[in-house]
Amino acid sequence: MKRDFTLLLHYARLIAKKWVLWILLALDAIALIVRYSIPNTQLPQIVYWLLAIGGFFWAGYQVFRETVVKIPNRAGNLIKRAKLSIKISLNEGNQYSYSLDKLDQSAELPTLPNATFTLHIKIENNGNIPVEILSIGGSMSLIGYPLYSDSTDDFTLDDETFVCPFLLKIGKIITCHLITKIYPGPTDSDVLFAADFKKFSRLPKSSQTMDVFVKVVNPDGDPIVFRHGFAISVKPLYDQYIALWKKMRKNELVRLAGTKSDANDHQLENN
Repeated sequence: MKRDFTLLLHYARLIAKKWVLWILLALDAIALIVRYSIPNTQLPQIVYWLLAIGGFFWAGYQVFRETVVKIPNRAGNLIKRAKLSIKISLNEGNQYSYSLDKLDQSAELPTLPNATFTLHIKIENNGNIPVEILSIGGSMSLIGYPLYSDSTDDFTLDDETFVCPFLLKIGKIITCHLITKIYPGPTDSDVLFAADFKKFSRLPKSSQTMDVFVKVVNPDGDPIVFRHGFAISVKPLYDQYIALWKKMRKNELVRLAGTKSDANDHQLENN
């Protein structure tokens, strides 16, 4: 009981320090002075009570807001703050893929076709408020001569009902396929390209980075960008170019690129 009384007195002292209490009490006192000084100027009795009670409640609420944030895991949970958070992760089991661009059957197969890189990611709203997604995009740190890539905002979603901008609900996860074009840089000949291409056979497995961004709107209406970088390998793309050259019997290109030609390829070439 004594402890409760001590806490009550402490709470009362904190309230008494709030300027809003004294302003409203001062207005209440002025209204009373005017009432008795000028008899013809009278306010309803309830106005005086509202000024006094309103001052106490307002000051008490200010003390509560200042105190509650200092109490962990209990009263602090009474005020649930908006948490805006987006998690970007790779799609497990199907993280990314390369493909060489295909031409019409009637067209001559190029020695150096462009390629397409597709990053399969999951975007999750792991905050506690719905999030409006404005745009999704990314760029690859690819790769250096003789291959180049562009920044991209080209993507597809498994759920076709989502079209930017769209609202991502709390706990909702969407699968996104981010598409990047890769193309050979200008070169004097296929032979020089293959010679420069050799360096990709010696790169470590995770030699490049794909930077992904998701642009959203915060509760105040301002744009915020979430970013994540993913380590990727260029070796699968290297292997596809080598396989194409072997299919076309471009054994000199295969050799210059750092890969031995199959014996069958040499035999076919001699025939």
